[in-house]
Amino acid sequence: MPKFFVEPEKVQDGKIIIDTEDVNHIMRVLRMKKGDSLTVCDSCAMDYTAVISDTSDKSVICDIVSSCKSDTEP
Repeated sequence: MPKFFVEPEKVQDGKIIIDTEDVNHIMRVLRMKKGDSLTVCDSCAMDYTAVISDTSDKSVICDIVSSCKSDTEP
């Protein structure tokens, strides 16, 4: 499962907003779409399993399915 990194403020209310250059990678290179799963890590050592719920040219919004403390270094 692909893993992406976001700032902690992008994780809120059970959702994750990806609005960096990763959007292009997610949408055009990996060709991911609504319903696809990915792993997102914040800089506070938390890993989130998430499902894409909405996309645009500038952002990918994901619903958090589960979270756990990351036991590896980024």
